[in-house]
Amino acid sequence: SELVLGLVAPVGTNLDRFQHTLSRCLTKLHYTTNVVRLSDVMSRFIVPDGGGAQRGGTSEAVRLHRCMRQGNHLRFTTKRGEILALAAAKALNQNRVDGSAMLRTVHVIRSLKHPDEIRALRRIYGAGFYLIGVTVAEEQRREHLFRERGCTHPEIDALLSRDEHEEDPSFIDEE
Repeated sequence: SELVLGLVAPVGTNLDRFQHTLSRCLTKLHYTTNVVRLSDVMSRFIVPDGGGAQRGGTSEAVRLHRCMRQGNHLRFTTKRGEILALAAAKALNQNRVDGSAMLRTVHVIRSLKHPDEIRALRRIYGAGFYLIGVTVAEEQRREHLFRERGCTHPEIDALLSRDEHEEDPSFIDEE
């Protein structure tokens, strides 16, 4: 019937390619794919930018840093590590007619970043939730950020370092 897939991946992983392949496979099984990006869900919240992301750089590096900063801000200020997963679940529920399940639909929630998000989705969807970890070698992530996303090498270093240390409260965003 209805399934929810959560995608988790380190920064620089080409989730577009994975999602396209996944959608093609699901179409062959007569499923409709509904993609929910946490970055889109996050845009529904009013979150101060913090100023650091506006100092320059490529638009993709600025966007990624802003998303990381805003996600962290929401989790910290609400004291809810699962805040974005809850907002994604609400968005999925709003698409339902009369609150009933959307048959033969797979909801793909992109870019989960916090363990509380996964716990919340498991609690909400139970056996209908599956977590998929997608990763490639660091060199491929660097190449994707450089060639396909237009980031500079210093920006890539900063993004990968930040992504690696997101759960470390002593890590200071020096942007």
